[in-house]
Amino acid sequence: EVPSTASDFLSSLCLTEYVSVFIANDVNSLEKILHTTWEDLQVMQINRLGHQKKIILAINKLNQ
Repeated sequence: EVPSTASDFLSSLCLTEYVSVFIANDVNSLEKILHTTWEDLQVMQINRLGHQKKIILAINKLNQ
């Protein structure tokens, strides 16, 4: 199932602690999630490398 919101996307990764961060940075639609980069995550202060990797790999999978 393709997530449609940041909450759905992050819930699927067990990373719900970042839902408010994504929303605060106006990354709440699938379209915006699909265009999120490593640099965007760093700007959003998502600094844990494991979490960055998990998010980026999931985005890459959705983009396939």
